[in-house]
Amino acid sequence: MASLDFAFLSESARVDLGNQLSALGIGFTHISPSELPMATPVTVAGLVWMTEEDEGSAELEVTILGAEDSYEVSLEQRLFVPEGEPDLEGRQAAAFVAPITLPLTTPGIYRVNIHLNGTLTRSLSFEVMRPWSTGSGDES
Repeated sequence: MASLDFAFLSESARVDLGNQLSALGIGFTHISPSELPMATPVTVAGLVWMTEEDEGSAELEVTILGAEDSYEVSLEQRLFVPEGEPDLEGRQAAAFVAPITLPLTTPGIYRVNIHLNGTLTRSLSFEVMRPWSTGSGDES
């Protein structure tokens, strides 16, 4: 049965040769925008372990809920164990990245839910702060 080993939020990430993750801006807990609304790239990345019963694939769904559940953005993808991935005690790994351009509409807590084969396996969250002032004195 597929299981999530770990997952994190990052500014960007990719899966390199050898099933290795590379990421920038890993593990952020808040975003401080200069203005709202705006759009920003967010990448959910992680590692899934699969057993023989998964037959080398699993269904991943990432859902992001806006502040106060104001909207929902979802991304679905099928994960496959890469060719040549070693069998480690009956399990094989598949790294994943799920890049999403996310609309930031209001300050508040945004939630990220990760489902594997239809089951919620992890919830992450981050806070969008109130926009910061540019100090230009031109605020109306």
